[in-house]
Amino acid sequence: MNILDKKLKRGILFLGAGSLQQISINSAIQHDYITLGVDKNKNSKSSKLCDFFLNCDSTDIVTIYNWVCSLQNIEVFAVWANNDILIPTRVSLEQALNVKAPYASHSICLDMLSKERFSSNLKETGLVAKSYDVSKKNKFKYPLIIKPKKGSGSLGIKLVKSFKDIDFFDFKPESHLLEEYLSGDEYGTNHFSDGKTVFRLPAVRRYFDHNLTMVPLGTVTANMHDPSLKKACSQLEDLILDKKWIGPIKSDIIINMRKMRIIEMSARFHGEIDTSIVFNYLNVSLPNFYFLWLSSNKNWELNENKDFNFGYISIFNNSKLSKKFVNKIFSKYNLEYLSTLNLRKNNKKTFPKSPKSTKDLLAYVFYRSKTQLSIKKFSNLFKDINLVV
Repeated sequence: MNILDKKLKRGILFLGAGSLQQISINSAIQHDYITLGVDKNKNSKSSKLCDFFLNCDSTDIVTIYNWVCSLQNIEVFAVWANNDILIPTRVSLEQALNVKAPYASHSICLDMLSKERFSSNLKETGLVAKSYDVSKKNKFKYPLIIKPKKGSGSLGIKLVKSFKDIDFFDFKPESHLLEEYLSGDEYGTNHFSDGKTVFRLPAVRRYFDHNLTMVPLGTVTANMHDPSLKKACSQLEDLILDKKWIGPIKSDIIINMRKMRIIEMSARFHGEIDTSIVFNYLNVSLPNFYFLWLSSNKNWELNENKDFNFGYISIFNNSKLSKKFVNKIFSKYNLEYLSTLNLRKNNKKTFPKSPKSTKDLLAYVFYRSKTQLSIKKFSNLFKDINLVV
């Protein structure tokens, strides 16, 4: 059958058509959308899944726009892109193509991407970390966090344990923020607002060991019935309605003694690793929800797999990452191996002691378990599987 003979000529534009987007693209296909993929790698893994494919950089707004306009009988309903780097491109295309899906404005997207403006805009809520004037460094209560005003993937974030560290890390007020260190359990939440209703979507608990690295060690699917998390989600939903934010919204939050603080928010869902792959194991993938909603099916329910926890472990040293090796490590922690997603080939003979950003990660290993590991145990698991001495 000719693809233009499909009953539905509604299209989804994917900025990126690699292995990470495979589940999302398949979900759009299952809901009878025409799929338009863009990727600078002409041999990207999911390019052949797409009805139409453009080989160009996913940030090239003009080329992508002209290409979409050249396709006949296709109306783009939504642009799918779930990382901060692509948000300015995504929202520009959403506006230019006048897509049907609810989406945040340019100004809201950019205010969220700017850590300084985001913190300033929400200061009155008391939900964000306090910012400090570096000139008063002798009066601080440590530890603190240094973070770049713009950036992603944990790059440039530093843990400050004394005032000497501020000078050591070459802090620059024009490009960095100095904030209080928020301790507690970290979660990555997902919401979708159509302007009237805020949908509460699956979340993950994020594992960190800041004495080792600022990069997430991994995640596990969160218990959405946990009272503290339910309270935090309700606070986020009130904030979203109050600010009149629409479209996908992801939040990184800390919960300590049932009190929620916001680390950052962004006008997108969490990355494909969680929203597609981990949640697909849970039977609640966010692409499925999103494309159902676009099909005017508003009766989506959160019916997650409650028998198991699912998640991933970050890998930056894959010199011995065989299935046999992984299973041997997993047996110590009562985890069941599910799959491995390799991000890139690595020919190095030596590896860093710890990753400095998510760009240092080489793979993700997915698992399931009956119980959730403590932060200490997960940190030990991360060290064992990455051969950290």
